[in-house]
Amino acid sequence: MINIINIVETTPKFLDLSYNVNKITTYLICSLYEKELDIPGDSIYITFSEVSDWGFNGKLF
Repeated sequence: MINIINIVETTPKFLDLSYNVNKITTYLICSLYEKELDIPGDSIYITFSEVSDWGFNGKLF
């Protein structure tokens, strides 16, 4: 199992925090799918996109 600290430490320093968060999240999701659903990591694609506005219950926040 990969240590999450190693994932962050090997990230180039010029990249922002969201890159590190996405990298860790990808690892965790792929690990979960492999362990629980037997779906290999090389069959999983994850996309991340920023959302500037959220609407809920008739309101924007």
